[in-house]
Amino acid sequence: MTSRPRRRLRSPVAPAKPGNTKPGQLKIGGLLPHTGGISYQGPPITAGVKLAVNEVNAAGGVLGSPVVFVDGDDGSSADVAGATLDVLVSKGVTAIVGPCCSGVTQKIMPKVIANNLVMISMSATSEALSKMDDKGLFFRTCPSDKLQAKALADIVMRDGSAKIAIVARDDSYGTGLQQGVQADLKTAGLPADNVRTFTYKVKDKYEQADLTGTFKPIAKQVKQFGADAVVIAGFEESGLVVRALKEDGVTFRQS
Repeated sequence: MTSRPRRRLRSPVAPAKPGNTKPGQLKIGGLLPHTGGISYQGPPITAGVKLAVNEVNAAGGVLGSPVVFVDGDDGSSADVAGATLDVLVSKGVTAIVGPCCSGVTQKIMPKVIANNLVMISMSATSEALSKMDDKGLFFRTCPSDKLQAKALADIVMRDGSAKIAIVARDDSYGTGLQQGVQADLKTAGLPADNVRTFTYKVKDKYEQADLTGTFKPIAKQVKQFGADAVVIAGFEESGLVVRALKEDGVTFRQS
C-alpha cells in the first residue's frame, strides 16, 4: 500500500484595491455602460467582470498577485468613454474590458493603440472592427454582425416578405448591420428595388420630440414604400421607431 503526499492548496488571494498595487501587477480598467442609452446592460456586465476577477484572485491571482479592477463608465458615448479612458491610463491600467458599443469602440481605438492597451469588448459586434488596423490589441468575445446579418436575412426570406425596409442608427453598428442585411437579401435573390434603407442621427439621449422630428418622417417613407417587413438596427430608441410606424398606420401581417 502506498500513500500519496498531500497536495498543499494555495490560500486565496484577497482582491487588491486600486491604490495598493505592486509593480508588474495586472490592473484592468472597465469601460462599461453605467450611463447613457444602453446603461440597462451595465449591471449584469459589471457583475460578470467582477465575478471573473474574484474567481481569478480566489485561485491565486496572476503570478502570485491579485488582479486589480478599476471600474469606469463608457457612457454609451465616445466622448464619455474617451475621458474615462484618460483617467484609467493615469491609474496605470494595461488592459480594458469594454466598451459595450461598436461606435464607441471604433472611435476610441486610436487612443487605445496610442497607449498600447489590450482591449476586449463583450458586445461590440460591428464587422468594421474586424477590418481596423488594431495593431493586434483589440479582441471581442462576441461574433461580428456578419453572422447576425445572415441570420436576419434568413428570417426575412423564410417569412416570405417581398418589400423590406431597413431602419438603422447612423453609426458603425447600425449602418454596418444595415448594409450586411441588404447585401445578404440581394444574394438570396430579392430584387434590389425591393429593399429600402433609412438611417437616423445618433444621439446620446433621445427625447419625445424625436418621435415627431426624426422617426415619424421615416415611418411615413416606410409606409409610402409599401414595406411588408421592417428590420430595425438600433438601441432603446427602437421603441420610438416602432411607435412612429404604428402611429402612421403601418401594419404588418402576423407570421
